[in-house]
Amino acid sequence: MLDEIHLWVGDDLLPRNHRNRYTAAPGQFPYPVEEFDGNVQEYTIEVDDLDGLIYVVAHAVVSGDYSDGDCGVRGCAVDCVEGPDFLGLNQLLEDAEGLDGTVTVSVSNPSLFGYSAYFPTLTISNAEGTSLEGSWLGWCMDSDLPITASVDYEANLYSSYETLPTGLLENPETLDRVNWILNQNFQGQIAPCSGAAISALDVQRALWTLVDNNVPTTFGTWNPCHVSYILDLASTIDFYEPACDGIMTVILVPVSSPAQILLAQIPVICTECP
Repeated sequence: MLDEIHLWVGDDLLPRNHRNRYTAAPGQFPYPVEEFDGNVQEYTIEVDDLDGLIYVVAHAVVSGDYSDGDCGVRGCAVDCVEGPDFLGLNQLLEDAEGLDGTVTVSVSNPSLFGYSAYFPTLTISNAEGTSLEGSWLGWCMDSDLPITASVDYEANLYSSYETLPTGLLENPETLDRVNWILNQNFQGQIAPCSGAAISALDVQRALWTLVDNNVPTTFGTWNPCHVSYILDLASTIDFYEPACDGIMTVILVPVSSPAQILLAQIPVICTECP
């Protein structure tokens, strides 16, 4: 049974934000008809300042069981699947950005000899009180620009699991391997090729090799065999989902002034089944 209809009317197909996501979600369109009687009805909607083409988009709310009895078509419940909640991550980013569309980010000085992360501290604030606020391990996604430690930057947020705007990263198709690498916690592990511990800068160099077309050659000291070891292990990864006890990654793009694109590690948002 058709219970409700929600309508969108405008001269855009639907409004989108900087992540190319709709800001008028199905079920939240501004013109709801909540007492639909199932028959043909006419509605008058007054909208100001329309110019050119006019778009009308409808979202329906239905009730009842429309299955064929063996769950062969729509209407049957789907078994719960435990795992990373990528839609939940997208919602967290939407909530964190709030109405102004940004958060505040700052980083510590890079770690050139340590074993935690390239940026041992990446701090996110002004995130609408969401769980994204706090200090995280951070990485550099594009070395073309500098970034100054302990300086606040206003930044847009993106999930590393969504389709990114064209040109945001030079090689976004490698992000599956980036996420796999960071979930292996290579920092501090002993590399078979050298018998020495892998540093955070070794890992950062591997990430730059994947995502950045201009890899720094004179910054810090890394071990080439460590970088090759990491990249060889990651080379077969085509699609990767972290475990519930792993990490997800969030891309931060400074917009208040030109600066490095950053990657923050956060705990996996997980769908847990009863």
